[in-house]
Amino acid sequence: MVYRRVRSTVIGLTGAIASGKSTVSRIIARHGVLVINADLVGHRLLNRGEVGWGRIVGNFGTGVLNSARNVDRGKLARCVFSDGRALKRLNRLLHPLMVKRIESAINDARSRGANLIVVEAAVLFEMGMRKNVDEVWVTHADERTILQRLIGRGMSMQEAFARMRSQVSPDEFMRRANRVITCNRSPSETARILRSAVKGTLRCWCHLRGV
Repeated sequence: MVYRRVRSTVIGLTGAIASGKSTVSRIIARHGVLVINADLVGHRLLNRGEVGWGRIVGNFGTGVLNSARNVDRGKLARCVFSDGRALKRLNRLLHPLMVKRIESAINDARSRGANLIVVEAAVLFEMGMRKNVDEVWVTHADERTILQRLIGRGMSMQEAFARMRSQVSPDEFMRRANRVITCNRSPSETARILRSAVKGTLRCWCHLRGV
């Protein structure tokens, strides 16, 4: 089959940890929009045999591996989110690899005729990918809601605050946004807010109905 290359619209979906990015991306993906998840791209790079695996072990040692010799993301997170220098080192090691994979996925989707592509990435700005997207959509939740969500995922209060401090501030996220989607409540309420906020946009780009 021959695919026609089109000028796709690329949306960067970002926001603080536990602010609702995954909920929003799932709602959008249910309607046939391609969502590229930067976290999953990064996780795959940590698989044994991947270049990312070698970079991590070479820089952080075998202490971040599990018994199967795979990178234990929990161990790696505890190592870097309590040490700003270690986090910057991790970003220098992985972000160029992630950007390359994401750009390849965008180009592949365009070659297949995708009209709208969403890149879900908490570290969109840190990776330098603002130039790769046409608009930035930011999910936002208040600090109390984010803390409750992180603790619900099994983090301690200290770990939750460390994760929150490691990211761009909520004010900075919102300053850079073309569109802010508030996600303080349940997924169903988030879906209602998203429908109200972007239904027209999605219809225009993707001919969707009933988001």
